[in-house]
Amino acid sequence: MQTPKHIAIIMDGNGRWASKRGLPRSLGHIEGEKAAERIIERAHSLNIPYLTLYALSIDNLKRDKEEVDGIFNLLISIETAYLEKLQKNNIRLLILGNRDLIPRNTLFSLERVERETRLNRQMTLQIAICYDGQDEILRALKKAENHLDEIQRPSDIAKFFDNPDVPAPDLIIRSGGEKRLSGFMLFHSCYSELAFYDKLWPDWNGEMLDLALDDYSTRERKFGKAANVGNN
Repeated sequence: MQTPKHIAIIMDGNGRWASKRGLPRSLGHIEGEKAAERIIERAHSLNIPYLTLYALSIDNLKRDKEEVDGIFNLLISIETAYLEKLQKNNIRLLILGNRDLIPRNTLFSLERVERETRLNRQMTLQIAICYDGQDEILRALKKAENHLDEIQRPSDIAKFFDNPDVPAPDLIIRSGGEKRLSGFMLFHSCYSELAFYDKLWPDWNGEMLDLALDDYSTRERKFGKAANVGNN
C-alpha cells in the first residue's frame, strides 16, 4: 500500500458542528481539538513521519474576538496537557505561520514545546497557526533578499520557508465539505494529492484517516510524467 510521507489537514467545520447542535462555536473548537488528538494518535500508529494540522489562518483572525481567543487558549493546552505525551511518543512539534501575529502567551507556550521536543524524530507535527501561504512566500522572499544570486531553481527558495526540513505534503485533506485550499501551503502543494470529505472535523477519527489513505493508495502520482498504461 502506497503510504504518504507527509499528510496535511485543513481541519474545517468546528463552528458548523456546534451551530448544528445549538452550541457555542467555542465548544466546536474544543471537540475539534479532541478530533485532532485522535488523528495524531492514528497517524503516529501508522508511522506517518510528518503531519501538519491547519489550526488558524490569518484570515480567521477577523472572526469574533472571543472565538479567536478561545482557539489561542486551546493551543496553550498543547504544553499543559500534551507535552508529556509528545515526549513519550517521540513527536517533534513545529510552528508553521507568522509568529508576529500569535499572542505572546500562546507563542511562549508553543515555543517551549518546540524546544522541549526538538530532538524527537519518530514523527514531526506541524501546527499551522496565523498561517497563510501567500504570507509565508512573502516572508521567505524577505529572508532571501540578500541571497538572490543563490536562487536558481524553485527548490532553492524552500530553505527560506518556516520549516525548510519538512518535505512537501504528499496528501492534503480537507474536512467539512469545502473544496478549496484557502491559501494553505501554496508553494508546497504543487504536486500534492487532494482529498475532500463532507464530515465535519469534530466527527473525525482514525477510521476517517484510514479512508483517506485508502483513497490515496489508489492514485498514481505522475509529477508531470505520462500515466503508466501497461504493456499490451
